Amino acid sequence: MNFFDTVIVQPIFNLLMVIYGLIPGGDFGVSLVIFTLIIRILLWPLIKKQLHQAKKMRSIQPEMKKLREKVKDNKRLAGLATLELYKKNGISPFRTILILLIQLPIFLGIFRV
Repeated sequence: MNFFDTVIVQPIFNLLMVIYGLIPGGDFGVSLVIFTLIIRILLWPLIKKQLHQAKKMRSIQPEMKKLREKVKDNKRLAGLATLELYKKNGISPFRTILILLIQLPIFLGIFRV
């Protein structure tokens, strides 16, 4: 067994089997539904932050469009202006990537199970 299997896959598998053992009648479909709900509840803080960032990004889209039209020929200036707009509105584009990187091993572990 490798590190990923020991740290991610095995606990996910064990949780699924515990849920399966607790379900009367041993219905695996119901176990999967309950397991999915548990995972969604556990990941909710991360999903909430991701959705909040996406909402902020959507709210500044008109400003972004105007900004791109102003400096469409100069990519360096467009990048700097975009970063300044993000900073002014409290948006961190790297935060959503970090949140995704945290969720990715969990989803890969669920897929392996």
